[in-house]
Amino acid sequence: MNTFIIIDDHPAMRTGIKTLLESKGAFECVAEGETVKEMHRLIKTHRPKLALVDISLGEDSGFDVFSGLEETQYKPQVLFISMFVKPAYVVKAITLGGKGYVAKDSPSEILYRAAETVSRSHHFFDTYASDALAGWIRTIPNAGEMVENSEYNALSDREREIFVLFARGLSTAEIAAKLYISGKTVQNYRNTIMRSMGFDSLFELKAFAEEMGII
Repeated sequence: MNTFIIIDDHPAMRTGIKTLLESKGAFECVAEGETVKEMHRLIKTHRPKLALVDISLGEDSGFDVFSGLEETQYKPQVLFISMFVKPAYVVKAITLGGKGYVAKDSPSEILYRAAETVSRSHHFFDTYASDALAGWIRTIPNAGEMVENSEYNALSDREREIFVLFARGLSTAEIAAKLYISGKTVQNYRNTIMRSMGFDSLFELKAFAEEMGII
C-alpha cells in the first residue's frame, strides 16, 4: 500500500485528490495539511511514501517542503500540484528534488498515473509541465551539445572522439583504421577513458552514452 499525505490549502481539492487516489485501493491517505509547518510535522509523524504538495499555500510556498526535511531524517517522493505551470516553477521543482509536476486541471487519470509513477521513485510531468520544461530548455544556448557530467567534460577532444566510436560499437582495430592511428594508441586512449570515467567495461560506457544522449 502506498501511503501519502496531501498539502493544499483548499479542502475541496484535498478531498478530490484523496478520493481519486484511494479509489483503486493502491493508495492510502494518512494525513492532510495546508501549511509548510504542518507538512514537515506530518512527514515526520507518518513517513508517507508520497507527498502531494501544492506550490501556493497562502503565505507559504510548497517548495519549502525540502527545507525542513533534514530534521525529519526522512524524505518522501514529492509530487507538486499547482494551478500555475511556469517554466521557472517546473525547473525549480526538479532542482529542489521533486519527482513530478502536474497542473490541477489535468485529467484525473493523469494525476493518478503521476502518483503511481512518482511513488516508484520515477519522474512524471504532465503535458503542461513537459511543454513548459521543453520551452525552457530551448532557451539555453547550445543545449543540444550539453552533457552534464564533469568526468566526460574533462576528456580531451580526441578522447571524446574515441569514446563516441567505442560507444557506437566499433572495435579497437576499426577505430585505429578510421583515425589512422595504431591499435596500441587506441587501446591507451581506451584505458585512459575507462579510468577517467570510472567504467569497468565497454557495456557501462555504451549505457552511459545512451543515457546522456551522446549517441
